Amino acid sequence: MKKKINILYLSNSLDTRGPTNQLYNIIFHLGRDRYNVHLVILTNKINKREILRFKRLGVNVSQAGKSIKWYNFFITFNYLNKIFKKIDPQIIHSHGLMPDLICFIFRKKYRCIITSRNIPNEDYPGKYGYLLGSIMGYIHLFILKKSPRVVSCSKSMQRQLTKKNINSLIIKNGVKTSHKKKYIQQPIKYQKPIFIFVGSIIKRKNIGTLVQTMEKYISQYNGSLLIIGGGPLFNDYLLNNRNKNIYFLGHKTNVENYFLISDYYISLSLSEGLPNSVLESLSFCKPAILSSIESHREIKSDFSKMVTVVKNKNADKIIKEIVSATKKKYPKKLGKKYLERVSSYRMSSEYQKLYTVLASKKK
Repeated sequence: MKKKINILYLSNSLDTRGPTNQLYNIIFHLGRDRYNVHLVILTNKINKREILRFKRLGVNVSQAGKSIKWYNFFITFNYLNKIFKKIDPQIIHSHGLMPDLICFIFRKKYRCIITSRNIPNEDYPGKYGYLLGSIMGYIHLFILKKSPRVVSCSKSMQRQLTKKNINSLIIKNGVKTSHKKKYIQQPIKYQKPIFIFVGSIIKRKNIGTLVQTMEKYISQYNGSLLIIGGGPLFNDYLLNNRNKNIYFLGHKTNVENYFLISDYYISLSLSEGLPNSVLESLSFCKPAILSSIESHREIKSDFSKMVTVVKNKNADKIIKEIVSATKKKYPKKLGKKYLERVSSYRMSSEYQKLYTVLASKKK
């Protein structure tokens, strides 16, 4: 009987967003007879429902005391050092700036893997303010550049990191592809066609342009826009929304139900790694209308019949492309080879091959 691989995952938080779901998808398909799985959370941003979800997979979940901040970093560092010595992981796999920093510090003592899901200098200024975000972006890029094993979540991510002299492997994001066809009656009867967006309500997601465009579209052609997710700009958009057919629904635990009732997925995002929500919509065989950014074009190349990439930034011109997209005929079911492309099983299997290779090497 082979000895189990001791693997430790480091994450900033445990919430309902894409990175947490990707982490869950990796762990879900790990063989319990091959891996001892540990998860250490570095902040107090923990959703109790998510903890239970991971614990049901047999994951040992722990928290690094209070939230790790720059000013208490060394106290937390000592605490983590004790955890690492106790667990003695063969592999540490990190996700996010602070986990990647920890991984970087311990890179000579443990075999470390960093998964990159964003371009830090594009993402952080809009999230944390220009000055702080730019500094954080610079630090994160430095960590990635000096780390021995970086994994990009898409081809487009790898290309962008290569331009910054950062070497990386590619393991594309994946999502659950088998769904219960269960529909729960909605309290509101949304006007058809139903467009859906799922994600954080932040500047990078370009929600303002999306709302402005869909307001014009709905006034001319009817329809509804469902926006699922929260974030720092959520209340501003909610309070300023005057269109009865645009719904800011906040966080939802039953997102699958909204994919089932929707007709199209739409995103005019300014930057993405490989968006989880777009992959999920495709797994439900929902056509996607996407902005012309590199990661969206990559999805288009994999799902040419299901994806429309809008090349314009002007609302009126985008509307014409949306109208054109709604007139197309789409497959009613995705073939096996297409489901494989978005499959979390495929993603986890590729990570497991990497884990096996690393575990067999000397430190």
